Amino acid sequence: MDKKFPHNTALFKTCFLFLLSLAFVVPVSYGEDPNRFYGFWETQEEIGDKCVLNIKRGGRVSCFFVGSASNEITQGKWEFLGNRLVITWESGHRDALSADTRSTLKREAYNPDSNISGAPDYVAQAYRINSRVPGSLTSAVDEDDEEEEKPNPFTITGPSSKDPTMKAPGGAMRNPFVGYWMVEQSPGLFFGLMADTADRFYLFLDRNGQASVSLRKTKSKDDTVGIWSHTDGAAQITWPSGRKDVLERTDSGFKLASLGRKDTFEDKPESRREALQANAAEAARFFNAGDIRRITMTTLLGIWSSVDSKYNNQGIIRILGWGHAELLSNGIVVKVGKWEIFSEHSLITWSDGSSDILRDEFRRWTRATYPVGSDLTGAPEERFVVVKSDEEVIEVSGNR
Repeated sequence: MDKKFPHNTALFKTCFLFLLSLAFVVPVSYGEDPNRFYGFWETQEEIGDKCVLNIKRGGRVSCFFVGSASNEITQGKWEFLGNRLVITWESGHRDALSADTRSTLKREAYNPDSNISGAPDYVAQAYRINSRVPGSLTSAVDEDDEEEEKPNPFTITGPSSKDPTMKAPGGAMRNPFVGYWMVEQSPGLFFGLMADTADRFYLFLDRNGQASVSLRKTKSKDDTVGIWSHTDGAAQITWPSGRKDVLERTDSGFKLASLGRKDTFEDKPESRREALQANAAEAARFFNAGDIRRITMTTLLGIWSSVDSKYNNQGIIRILGWGHAELLSNGIVVKVGKWEIFSEHSLITWSDGSSDILRDEFRRWTRATYPVGSDLTGAPEERFVVVKSDEEVIEVSGNR
């Protein structure tokens, strides 16, 4: 047969060798490479604080919350579903992570009763950060650091009750009740019919098990800080006077049921009020919320420019990962620097010795400029309001 069909035989052999070689080629999906996800990531939470994820080998993952007064770490397991790394937390909440850019992930968050294949309940970005602290000037993560559980370096002690027995149970909680709530002051009113000036108070349920209220009319002036727990599918709140509240989900939405001092959580409530989840930016101003609004890497990354054109000569600040910063003028990098995070501001030290301070002032950010050799505790050379753009809307050139 070889003599009759020499060309066909050669072609057959070539095709056979080609197909054999393909058998040893393993297709690699960029999105399913676990090395892409290992390490520490910081992501914004709905209530205004941040979560630091530690994605580890063997399908393990943990999370601690920036700004929480709890040292507890939430544990979870991850697996690949399609092109997403899906985390299932102890509480039943799930996060689906997918590749976004080289240093960011897209995070789709799902409540326990949500379909992982459907629309997410919350979407945010996750930024790769150093394992030590966000804002660290170190540019690499040690391999051993990825596996090591570290205590929460961001723990901040929140306001405490005057009653020493009112100790929050602790625990980094993920459930539908964590966050800010707007509650009608009178049981006879409904939010759909309430004007902007309607009588209402604010309730804040912190992750660490502490409950606090603002603007509430109460018979006991000490009933401003209490404790709460996630029990029987509801948030059970206890105040220093002994009075109790239960925040629960109903068919028509959330309601806050109030009980008397001698009542138990099983007793019939004195009243039920409509409760709506409130935006952190709106509600936090009624609380001592400096800890919750603590600056982190997620807050800073981006382009910072003046809202007033008369300060355009000061240039635009570009905050990058790993503590790097650039000062831009007409799209050209004119200075490079390093940034550090403090409680309510970030200090940028430029290569020529000058400095800038970006400060979080409620509902606005300001930039203060300091020449070389200036006292940073004194008056700045210039101080003006700035805004951040997460997208790079300017064309950047020059060397870093």
